[in-house]
Amino acid sequence: MAFETDAEAIRAMMASLPDADPAKARVVRIRDTLSLGTLEVSAALAAEVAAHPALEPLGQAQPMPLDGAGNLAALSDGK
Repeated sequence: MAFETDAEAIRAMMASLPDADPAKARVVRIRDTLSLGTLEVSAALAAEVAAHPALEPLGQAQPMPLDGAGNLAALSDGK
């Protein structure tokens, strides 16, 4: 599948989940597989991140940062 924007791809991904409730979606966003120093997780994973000894929450849940064209803002590599 190909999509014009990140927003379209995210909507399709969410529609493919067994439980279509966005509040229950267990989603992780990474910059790339070589840059795992910083990642974003959905609110449904926040408690697990907080309880994991190797992970440190850096903020609260926020909407995905889409620009005016419907594409995701760049994700920091944690450096």
